[in-house]
Amino acid sequence: MKKRQIKEFEIELFEKNIDNYEEKIDEVYFNKILNFLDKNQKYGVVLEAGCGTGSYGLKFMEYLNFEYLFGVDISKKMIEKFNSKNVKNTKGIAGDIEEEELFTNEKFDTIIFHNILHHFPDLNQVIKSSNKWLKKKGKIIIIEPNGDSLQLIISSSIRKIMTLFMGKNYLIKNQIATPNEINHKYSKYKNIFFKHDLKIIKIKIIENITKNKLYNFKENKLFSLTIFTYGFLWRLFYKLLCLFLPNKYTHNIIMMELNKI
Repeated sequence: MKKRQIKEFEIELFEKNIDNYEEKIDEVYFNKILNFLDKNQKYGVVLEAGCGTGSYGLKFMEYLNFEYLFGVDISKKMIEKFNSKNVKNTKGIAGDIEEEELFTNEKFDTIIFHNILHHFPDLNQVIKSSNKWLKKKGKIIIIEPNGDSLQLIISSSIRKIMTLFMGKNYLIKNQIATPNEINHKYSKYKNIFFKHDLKIIKIKIIENITKNKLYNFKENKLFSLTIFTYGFLWRLFYKLLCLFLPNKYTHNIIMMELNKI
């Protein structure tokens, strides 16, 4: 039996952490994504799946040719923040992207998944729904953690150990992750896309260096210092890996552009 996303975990984590979604966007990371995309392309009516408060979708809209931007997120509080910005030609909708009836058939020219697919243990239903909502010859843009990255494989293993000994709620309480999260490998994406008649047009793997922060330092000094130390040691190890391994195994973000056949 395929594992479905447990919705309550996602809502709890992101609504606890909602204020962080209004932080300044990492310009270096954003520009790497922007350079991957075609600035001369007309993206038409766009859906940003898992839009949160709209920080990235609205930023994309400033640089890319969107006719209209819909944002969808499972968190009603996130959508309230999205809509409170009152940006012209945008609308936020609270909903579950695993539900095929959320939107009508062939509604969107482009669907963007930015850091959302790894929150779904099984991708099949999400891609099935999206393909149904996408117009003929429509486009899907994916920016996700690279499941082939050794960095993320190690991080995922550590999360599993923490979950085993400290329980599922520990990850959410400390704003690390939800138990739903899986960093999917390229081979898995490729199989799902083939099944749903989606063709990969281009692909690029990049490195996004995130700053380490001390989570809840006052509440849990040992935990915070452990995370910080792990991040520091990993960066040293990573520099050595980059000398010997291809980007597929060292860089942690995969970007793909797909066309509906």
